[in-house]
Amino acid sequence: MENILYFNKNTKDLNFFLVVGYSLLFHILLALSLSFLTPNPVDMTDLRVTTSTVQISSKSPNSQKPTLQKHRERNIPKKELIQSTQKSAAAPSEIPPEKVATPQKHLDAVTPAGQSTNESKEFYSAESTVDKTAQCTLPEINITDDAANAGVTSGSVVIEVQINSEGKVTEAKLIKGTGYKVDQVALAAAKELNCSPAWREKHSVGVIKRITWMIVP
Repeated sequence: MENILYFNKNTKDLNFFLVVGYSLLFHILLALSLSFLTPNPVDMTDLRVTTSTVQISSKSPNSQKPTLQKHRERNIPKKELIQSTQKSAAAPSEIPPEKVATPQKHLDAVTPAGQSTNESKEFYSAESTVDKTAQCTLPEINITDDAANAGVTSGSVVIEVQINSEGKVTEAKLIKGTGYKVDQVALAAAKELNCSPAWREKHSVGVIKRITWMIVP
């Protein structure tokens, strides 16, 4: 009888440990199964689009991640881009400096053959290049008072004249004078001369002629 009781006691202890062991194993397996079966927390993405920026935010049950903001470039139409470029490239027009009128000196154009021209565009040849030079009748010019008071009793005035193909004096200038008013008297008289024109190859031509005017008391 004692042996039977002892055997039953050992059997109960063994059963107790087996139950505890199976229970622990069951709980461990249950915990592992739950860990594998439980899905990971899903991130919820919120996308917000505006006209100037794109905002992307991520939310999770246990943590908050920083918000990422990215500027979106604005597409500029080619037409606006060209207009803006033209406006920026346009510069204020500069006002041209005023032209200062410079006095023009009238110069006789002398050709290699000794010819010149005046405002009438007629050419005047030197006396050495014509067949017959112009002939002029010189009026008498008396000495002026200022020259007489200075003791001048006589003298000569050299004047260069341009005589056109009709025998008219178109220009006269003083080459050599006395230094008194008689020079201006002779110059004025030379402009009123009537001469016969110069000739070359049976045609009347303009000529440049020097006249020596003798002054009498």
